[in-house]
Amino acid sequence: MKEFHKERNTKAFYGSQSFNKLWSSIKDFIKTKVFQDFILGLREKYEIPEGGFEIKTKSWTLPPPEWKYKKRSQEDIDVTSQIREICKEFQLPLKDWESSFHNYLFYNLLTLSPDPNSHNLCYVTDILENKDSMGSIMTEDIKISYPIGLLISPYASKRDIMDYITKLYTTEILPFQKKYKKKGTFIGKSRSKISRIQNRDNLIYKNRNLSLKEISQMIKKDFDEDLDVGHIGKIISREKKKRQ
Repeated sequence: MKEFHKERNTKAFYGSQSFNKLWSSIKDFIKTKVFQDFILGLREKYEIPEGGFEIKTKSWTLPPPEWKYKKRSQEDIDVTSQIREICKEFQLPLKDWESSFHNYLFYNLLTLSPDPNSHNLCYVTDILENKDSMGSIMTEDIKISYPIGLLISPYASKRDIMDYITKLYTTEILPFQKKYKKKGTFIGKSRSKISRIQNRDNLIYKNRNLSLKEISQMIKKDFDEDLDVGHIGKIISREKKKRQ
């Protein structure tokens, strides 16, 4: 399996700027009231613990064996259907995000499956065969997520392709992006953040009910960083807005 991912250069997909942009957006989306209400509503309706099931082993199954309703029951089908609907609503391909949201629903854990040509803002396909680079058929949800195609001649070099995009992006590609961009989408609105800063901000928000001075002392202890109370107040306000 390691050789497969090495040959397919899987690591490059997850090191790309578009992956980092999308992944940052997804992590912020998970915290929003819209998504949290969706998840808590499903958990209440289908008798899933409010905080998800506990993971007791290194591997786990979907749905969990402890869940009242068995796999392929009507309840399981309904849950899957609703997860697929929220993916489609926010233009997220099912092959990438259905299992991630399933994991979050049942285990309160956001996960990724490291597959090549996935979890990205760009997607490579063979137009003539209607298949992606892994041989999978292009489904309707894929077309909704990636509605704009850049058709490339087999004789174009890397330099030819980059030159075309650089010089003609504004006139040939951007108008189509504007056409298909949905109002209210969350993708691209999040700023890529250094994980240390995000962890710091998460800690501040989690302890927002403490005094600002206490939070400042906590940040000094855990992150060796001096933050004045005014800055901490702004971080709390910003994090509140992100979660609305």
